[in-house]
Amino acid sequence: MPAESRPLRLARTALGPTDDQYLALRDFVAETARPASRLLDVGAGDGDDGYAALIRPLVGELVGVDPEPGIEQNTALDRRYAMTVERFAAEAPEGRFDLALAVYVVEHVADPAGFLAAVAALLAPGGSLFLVTPNLWHYFGLLAKATGALGIEDRLLRLARRTHPGHDHVGHFPVAYRLNSVAELERRGAEAGFVAGEIRFLDNPAVFEGYFPPSLAVLPRSYSRAVHRLGAAALYGTILCRLVMPAGGGAD
Repeated sequence: MPAESRPLRLARTALGPTDDQYLALRDFVAETARPASRLLDVGAGDGDDGYAALIRPLVGELVGVDPEPGIEQNTALDRRYAMTVERFAAEAPEGRFDLALAVYVVEHVADPAGFLAAVAALLAPGGSLFLVTPNLWHYFGLLAKATGALGIEDRLLRLARRTHPGHDHVGHFPVAYRLNSVAELERRGAEAGFVAGEIRFLDNPAVFEGYFPPSLAVLPRSYSRAVHRLGAAALYGTILCRLVMPAGGGAD
């Protein structure tokens, strides 16, 4: 990690209310990916979310890491490592990557500095880390952080899974919400050695409707209409983020 970090100001873009989060992610990655790019999927899981199938055609090689053994079932990956990204970075079995991806992972990261330092060490000069995560300042992010602090998140997630399977790892890893706001992404990103990047805000109510009983599905729709009408992108529910390493070298 650099001894001193320069301030990081991420560009901001607001996406539309009907944009699909994984298609938006694919388009975001496609702006940077090349046919020979090597991409590391951090927290790859078993592949049931479907985003890996969208990303795989964009790159030459897709490697995954995840401490959960379900990663062995992820057929979109060229190679799989059942370990944390911190351990993967320390052992460095694959060298450096042009791109890294963490989809619905950083809300569970208890040590943002260690996590970002590990990813930065794995990126080649000029490499990019792409993140997808709930926005802390959306009602879902605030509720998730509060229930996590109260120790009742598992009970609520079990209820939610009856209508919305979501990400299986949410039942295994507690939420921390220490890297889920623009301010923290800028601060922590700069500390880890990232020098540029962009935030894309998205609020598609379909992302959250499954967490509500059918009779209350109108609530995320009403919220989404309101924040789009107000142009309050900072309150949109989903953050897509790109953090970029300096072209001259990786993190110290």
